Amino acid sequence: MATGRRIGVLVTAGMLAAAVLSGCTTAPSTAETHAHAGTRSHTDMPPSSGRGTSMAAVADESVPSTGCGTGASAAPGQTPRTDPTPQPGQAVTDTIRSGGEKRSYVLHLPDDYRNDAPTPLILAFHARGGDGAGMAKYTGFSASDAVVAYPNGLSSQGGRSWESAPYASGTNDVAFVSDLITHLQSTLCIDPDRIYAAGKSNGGGFTALLACTLPHRIAAFGIVSGAFYETDSARCTSRTPSPIVDFHGTADPVIHYTGGTSHGTRYQGISAWLAGRAVVDGCSSDPQAGPLSAQLGDDVTRQAWTDCQGRGALVHYRVDGGGHTWPGAASASGPGKTTQTISATSIMLDFFASHPLQLSSNGQPSTP
Repeated sequence: MATGRRIGVLVTAGMLAAAVLSGCTTAPSTAETHAHAGTRSHTDMPPSSGRGTSMAAVADESVPSTGCGTGASAAPGQTPRTDPTPQPGQAVTDTIRSGGEKRSYVLHLPDDYRNDAPTPLILAFHARGGDGAGMAKYTGFSASDAVVAYPNGLSSQGGRSWESAPYASGTNDVAFVSDLITHLQSTLCIDPDRIYAAGKSNGGGFTALLACTLPHRIAAFGIVSGAFYETDSARCTSRTPSPIVDFHGTADPVIHYTGGTSHGTRYQGISAWLAGRAVVDGCSSDPQAGPLSAQLGDDVTRQAWTDCQGRGALVHYRVDGGGHTWPGAASASGPGKTTQTISATSIMLDFFASHPLQLSSNGQPSTP
């Protein structure tokens, strides 16, 4: 179900449900291939925190993009780029240096990308042991009208992973994401109000960490089968409301819906984590009301919290009998059942489009 979608068009089963409501492992192997046009590398980004250092250099604020008009076909008066860049509809494997380490990612431009039109950016984070190419394959984000970066975690116990887990490499991945956004905004025409993050499993837990650490730079967040380790909760001290859409299967054999222990560390149950997020987002605290619910098909329940403050929004899709999988994926994304009742990718794209970083004067999402 992860088919061609435009991030500015709001038409999915998730939106139909909204009308009704009105109110770590198992990623595809690194051996999987992904179409790319080449590999390129860049010098160090501005200084950022590295392994074991503070996060003082992380830029948690919206900054103007300077990459508009700097492509190979630059506008009059602009300097054309001389380094390789993907053509619209294609992808490349690229690298930057962050925190003194070489970091890689797959970069895909939409079919209609233009260097004079501010374009949404999606950062998609793979599960433990996976890679950016695998994430691209089963999510299908590349079929959207957004620039998509699929970063690669650094190798640690059991393969590539992300900060927020007990087996992570120890590198400051939040600083890497900050550096990567800065780099992409300087080399591509990125809309600073429409930068989004999505992740699965360990990548989902890391996406939740980004909601705490970069809530003023990343506009909205999508999480599938998220691993929310309790040892990382101390990092999440922000009380800035952020829009989050979450998906989790009740039969997930890797990250249990009710919580558990992995690698000697406790991770939160989904209900407990959602309750904590509802507090951060300032959503209704009426225990009698709870989130509004709607049934989608035979196996999916949509829950939406109400009266959230500021930019806060919280929506959860509970997949009854669902596994450690990406809802709607057309290819393998993990063990267990993959529901086709909904498409996590399509729902995320609609959710992202509804939650830019800034709102227009009438309170509606700003338009490009």
